[in-house]
Amino acid sequence: MSASSLKQRSLGRWELLGWLNEILSLDYAKVEDCADGVAFLQILDAFYPGKVPLHRLDFSAKLPAQRLKNLRLLEKTLKECGIDNPLPSDGIANSSFQDTYETLQFFHSFAQRNGPRVHVGYDASGRRRAAQLQRERLLLSSSSSNPTRPTSRTAAHTTSDPFPTNPPQTHADPPHMVSHEAKRSAQRDD
Repeated sequence: MSASSLKQRSLGRWELLGWLNEILSLDYAKVEDCADGVAFLQILDAFYPGKVPLHRLDFSAKLPAQRLKNLRLLEKTLKECGIDNPLPSDGIANSSFQDTYETLQFFHSFAQRNGPRVHVGYDASGRRRAAQLQRERLLLSSSSSNPTRPTSRTAAHTTSDPFPTNPPQTHADPPHMVSHEAKRSAQRDD
């Protein structure tokens, strides 16, 4: 067997994105769009139905800390599925093209080795919708079963007078945002 036949041809980013968008019914425009980890976990979900807790994903993760939480779930799922592949989670979470591209290449070659047509019966958009609904239900049930207690900070602002003369300042009107008319009115009072 020749060395060239042992080494699988590496796909370019556009080919990888086309493959990913096709199997997951997505519309990713850049490799870095995969930095939230959702696509990688959905590929695993197609191969290991029921083993991937999609309902724990943050489908709208935009910040590196949010994406990192999804990627930690990916690391755990890879380990549980017996897939030994170090994941550059920090680089992916920070939208590193190289780290995300190499991870996408890994998942493509994984899919080609283990069943290139497994996604044919996989309803990717349906699985995302179901996971998001399940996540919303879990969040609603946890918030209704754990009502929030007033903290000492909110209790400190509570007075017996329902109309205090100097209510605590809110984030809605910081001092530098006071209108000119309010400033003139304050000057006239002095």
